[in-house]
Amino acid sequence: MAEPYFESDHFIGGGSVIGEHLIKHGTEWHLVFRGQETRNHKPLDILFPNVLVGALEEYLVIHRPQLAAGKYDGTKLWVSYRSRPQHEGTLRSCICRRTAQTFGLPITPHLFRDCAATSLAVHEPEQVQIAHHILGNGYAMMEKHYNLARMTDAARHYHAALEQMRDGWRGRS
Repeated sequence: MAEPYFESDHFIGGGSVIGEHLIKHGTEWHLVFRGQETRNHKPLDILFPNVLVGALEEYLVIHRPQLAAGKYDGTKLWVSYRSRPQHEGTLRSCICRRTAQTFGLPITPHLFRDCAATSLAVHEPEQVQIAHHILGNGYAMMEKHYNLARMTDAARHYHAALEQMRDGWRGRS
């Protein structure tokens, strides 16, 4: 069975279309997906992060036209160095290659979502209930797979107990 389609994969892959998936409302950019394009089959409208708007607009105004080189005038968001729409999976492969070079292991676009939810559970456990919005899952699914707050807290207590035991053993010698 094929893995469900995820918003992050759609945006990163070659399927994103300017004016359909990437839309500007006033000064804000939005990522918009129809229900059949999301994991939970519900339409999604996400405000593009302000911190990345400058890079997005630079890509759209400077780099995308340079890549298109007058040979591509379509609406696909990502354009390759061959002046054609980016092939599905190419950016995903680049992200995996770069993260493997940087961190020693590849990180897929989908895994970034998992990392965000896990970070929320670890660093803001009282806010973990909002993780299902990041993941595009229902709340019950998020609770089942991503509420690591209690487990992480238990691990911290366990590690502290181990350190106390180790320090106690060192004191005996």
